[in-house]
Amino acid sequence: MNAYNRLQDFLARHLPPAVRMIFTITIGVFLVTSILKIFARGAAATLIDLLVEDPLLSLSGFQFWRLGTYIFVHGNALALVFNMLLMWFFAPELERRWGTRRFWGFYLTTGVGAGLAHALIFFLTGAGAGIMFGSAGIMFAIMGAYAAYYPNRLVYFWGVFPIPVKYLVAILIFLNLSTLADYAAGASPAFTHLLAIGIGYLWMTRHHHTPDFNRWRYTR
Repeated sequence: MNAYNRLQDFLARHLPPAVRMIFTITIGVFLVTSILKIFARGAAATLIDLLVEDPLLSLSGFQFWRLGTYIFVHGNALALVFNMLLMWFFAPELERRWGTRRFWGFYLTTGVGAGLAHALIFFLTGAGAGIMFGSAGIMFAIMGAYAAYYPNRLVYFWGVFPIPVKYLVAILIFLNLSTLADYAAGASPAFTHLLAIGIGYLWMTRHHHTPDFNRWRYTR
């Protein structure tokens, strides 16, 4: 068995289908754009420009695909690794609980919904950063959903400090709220993160037919 087959076998055993596909697409996009930056910088810039979420092009330019493709684009390896680690830790259990189709529904609803809301706000008011890319907002939504089901599961903040996941999500929400004032100047992605969490909450409310978090978290 060659290295590629061993990798596929490892991923198949540890990651359910949707999470595995998201890993493949996201890392694939990053590798392609990184290689193009080395050998064909102009082509890399063109490809990235076609995938990122640009409010003016997405709405007035009718390039609606951007609302779904920006979530697979990452500007640097650190952002990619951080988001994929969050996917690895929190997403598989949600997919196994919901099923692959519903997990895809959650992932795309939070990503496209946050992108659309961001585009509309920028288009109508000019507030926020114009260009947007990355899956950080979806990761916040995934962590929020995980905390709703398993609030007292311990996670390690910065890989060192054990903390119940419900408190970690609360801290992240507070940190984003604290930088929300910078959103009008386009200096903070906080509003997009909060939008994604809010959309994830609405998705779960519809899925569970109740706005009461306490009815979700029967599993500790």
